[in-house]
Amino acid sequence: LSVKALGETYPGLLRRGLPAGNYAEDAEGRVFWIHVSHGALAHNLAAKIKNIVRKRDAMRAFRDLIETGKFGVVVAVPSAEVATEFTAALKPLKIDPRVHIRPVVVSQLASLLLTRNRHGL
Repeated sequence: LSVKALGETYPGLLRRGLPAGNYAEDAEGRVFWIHVSHGALAHNLAAKIKNIVRKRDAMRAFRDLIETGKFGVVVAVPSAEVATEFTAALKPLKIDPRVHIRPVVVSQLASLLLTRNRHGL
């Protein structure tokens, strides 16, 4: 969703200081925040996602989506191994089960992360 479309469709989701450009909507009308892993360890990535959910849960409009199962986070990861480790790291964090959290393997991320690390970025 563009920032404009997000504001028109879900005006309560826009708030100063909260990024607005990484949202998508699926065919069922669920709103997903898209997060790209930058090579963090699974437990650090899971903690980051918990924090993303916590910040949004503090806002009424997001809470309404969460309570109706209409909010989630898509996490782009570089491999199936990272997806499995991330999913395992989420379990002890007790994130509201109504929040849909989906790791998605984007194999091209692995080579991008290697290039990034080689250049010290």
